[in-house]
Amino acid sequence: MELGEITCDEQALWLKPRLHWIGQLLAHFLSKKIGKGNVPDPGPFPSRSGEEVVVTLPDWSPYYAGPDMDGYSIPRKGLTNRTLFKVLGEEIEPYGEIIQYKDKAFVQGKVSWFGGPKDRSMAGDETVALTLELARNLSEDDYYAAMRWDYRGRKAFWVNRHLLVINPANDRAVIVRAIDWGPNTFTKRILDLSPKTLKYLKAKTDGQLICSFSNTETNTHSVGPV
Repeated sequence: MELGEITCDEQALWLKPRLHWIGQLLAHFLSKKIGKGNVPDPGPFPSRSGEEVVVTLPDWSPYYAGPDMDGYSIPRKGLTNRTLFKVLGEEIEPYGEIIQYKDKAFVQGKVSWFGGPKDRSMAGDETVALTLELARNLSEDDYYAAMRWDYRGRKAFWVNRHLLVINPANDRAVIVRAIDWGPNTFTKRILDLSPKTLKYLKAKTDGQLICSFSNTETNTHSVGPV
């Protein structure tokens, strides 16, 4: 039996509720193979209704920390942004709307992807602003983000800061780490994400996602689906 796909998030979600059923199938098969036949066939999954079980996604709410933290804010429309003014000459953030999703406040806006070996818009020696990693060397399995942070003289606050990003169309949620500044305002986007993040969230370029701070930290929690 090939289990290599359990490192794939979607396959892992598919497999989790079926582990007992798969074990029964294997036991039934092996009992027949050795000539005993004393393990009953469990039938299709699920055996009672014949209908596909909808996988319940994990609850992301324990990781939610809101759009503001320690005097810093997720960039959004109307906020003064001194770093934005320094980089692009714009004083007020033009994009990102506060919305309520499941009784919690998030910043919503358009997104895209960046980084990794397939990102030919970045030079081979170009580094990301916060962590100084080579952009094209970023792992294809990583979960990271760029946003127009207002550093406010304390850039270190943002280095690998965890964010909670959710696709409200399907409630898929991930924790990502902040590694870069961007995207440019001419894109009308609020957030750039790793290709792996967009794939898990089932989101596309210029799709609408929502984000907040996460209450997790790099030394206590890894990034990825929650």
